[in-house]
Amino acid sequence: MKRSYKILISGTIILIFGISLGGISVISMWATTESEQRDYTIDKSIITPDNPLFKLVPSNGNEEIHVVLYDIQPEDNPINITIKTEDGTILLDKIAQNQLVDDFYNPKTVGSLHVTITNLGAEPVTVSGIIGSSSPAQEVDPETTTKLLMEKYAVQLYSVISGVVIAFVGIVVLIIGGAIFFKNRMKKPL
Repeated sequence: MKRSYKILISGTIILIFGISLGGISVISMWATTESEQRDYTIDKSIITPDNPLFKLVPSNGNEEIHVVLYDIQPEDNPINITIKTEDGTILLDKIAQNQLVDDFYNPKTVGSLHVTITNLGAEPVTVSGIIGSSSPAQEVDPETTTKLLMEKYAVQLYSVISGVVIAFVGIVVLIIGGAIFFKNRMKKPL
């Protein structure tokens, strides 16, 4: 087999390996992020008296659970917010009407918490807000956040960078192989 063909095949293999490494790493980072979702956005959810809104929120026992509700329509309809542990212990039971709901609660319990928003009125209620276990109002230290993200995603991030570099090397090898191939073709007499 000619040298140019070997270089072209090698370049193709290197390119495919680089793209695969980078792609698998990106998918891995995305899957990790999706599986660890701790905040749920409620966007104009309709709650009827017989159909409450129900969310499971993971808790590690150290973070506050927050329930932030706004844009409750119609404003005169009361809603009930309940947070229960897995064994049924009620941690929060609050009735809200015609107001912004902004509650934080530190459950000091590990596991899934059941957050239920029930419509106590006769008409359907439209609600928007956020329910979760990472407080949006907390002060964030950029240095600590950067360290935590690097610890969590360092391997995947380095794999993505390595995949891009390897794919670039594969492209360079393909270009060199193509140049050698065409150079050899030009030398041959017709």
